Amino acid sequence: HRDLHSFPTRRSSDLCHFIKVILAGDPKQLGPVLMSDAAAKVGLSLSLLERLMPLPLYSRNIEKFPEEKYNPVVLTKLVKNYRAHPTLLTLPSKLFYDDELESAVKLEDVDLCHNLEVLGKSKGVPLVFHGVQGRSEREEDSPSWYNKAEVMQVVQYVRQLRNHGLPTEEIGIITPYRKQVRTGKEYKV
Repeated sequence: HRDLHSFPTRRSSDLCHFIKVILAGDPKQLGPVLMSDAAAKVGLSLSLLERLMPLPLYSRNIEKFPEEKYNPVVLTKLVKNYRAHPTLLTLPSKLFYDDELESAVKLEDVDLCHNLEVLGKSKGVPLVFHGVQGRSEREEDSPSWYNKAEVMQVVQYVRQLRNHGLPTEEIGIITPYRKQVRTGKEYKV
């Protein structure tokens, strides 16, 4: 058994040669969810990646890196998208990703609903914006919200998709509230 004090000590600058940190994520996606005003006041409403990206080391530099656009030693940008319909990828690519996103999906995999009636005027584009008049509710013992009218509308869409032949396992529903998920399960979504 060696005495702890007999281990060689290293300066913190020496440790930089041994420690590597890899951060993975997308600062353009969902950011931190804060439940504390104090956390927001000290800047935790911005993720670490969001704080790093404006620094020169991580910034876009087409002159220095004409092919990659970013320093490839410190940043790898995944630009090929294998899930989204190309039409749906266009807007976020232009707004958030300097028009760099590339659709690499097979159209037959994402165009399952190209003639679905529910798409109405936007036929060929698998996207529906539907305003629902409903009431957001919360139970006393839960911080999570739900809206029965929204859940019922989702149920109708899911039924239409299933009737159109889309397998249940191909249907995804996203909601930020756990109670909304539970309410959907009660209605057998």
